[in-house]
Amino acid sequence: MDELKLLTAFLENRLKLELPGKASHMKMVPEIRFPEFDTPPVTPRNSSVLILLYPKGKHICIVVIQRPEYPGVHSGQVSFPGGKADERDSSIEATALREAQEEVDVNPDSVHVIGRLSPLFVSPSNFMIYPVVGVTSSTPVFKGDEKEVAAIYNIRLNDIISGKCIQRKSIKLHRGIELVTPFYDIQGLTIWGATAMILSEFSDVVKEFSGQLQELSSIS
Repeated sequence: MDELKLLTAFLENRLKLELPGKASHMKMVPEIRFPEFDTPPVTPRNSSVLILLYPKGKHICIVVIQRPEYPGVHSGQVSFPGGKADERDSSIEATALREAQEEVDVNPDSVHVIGRLSPLFVSPSNFMIYPVVGVTSSTPVFKGDEKEVAAIYNIRLNDIISGKCIQRKSIKLHRGIELVTPFYDIQGLTIWGATAMILSEFSDVVKEFSGQLQELSSIS
């Protein structure tokens, strides 16, 4: 059994248990957002993103996209494929799969949904984001939607969990506001905000899997 199959089996069980949630999110929270973690959101809009695992060469990767520049709160940011829930969606998972198909042309039938990470509230857009984790056994051929996707990137899982890519800097927002925030510096991308917080929890969970693999390797 290869590493992706082992990871899938691990996550199918692990995501049913208590998740690190806020403890992981807080590692990547911009300073300006500290107060809202103690203030429960009021009637947020529901949305989903898809964290898609897949093989690419000898590596396990996940896909992220860069949003186009536009006069909005998420202009030019790096994110997972995803978006707001629609009346036609039967579930949180259905939203994530539909949005991934619309944005990067992932066939929903090729994705095996493993589970969910902790929901995350994003105050600037009043969205409650539900991260859905899925896996596909083959390497997808992504095609970005011209209106919603400026670029598509394959991010190696090993780069995320190494911890070497986490840095801090001041970021200027579209309204001229500057904030100091931790971020992931991967492939020259600046991954911050909600995407970084979700990535932090996913990384912490996957590190548990990596620890188990190391233990098995030392025994054998």
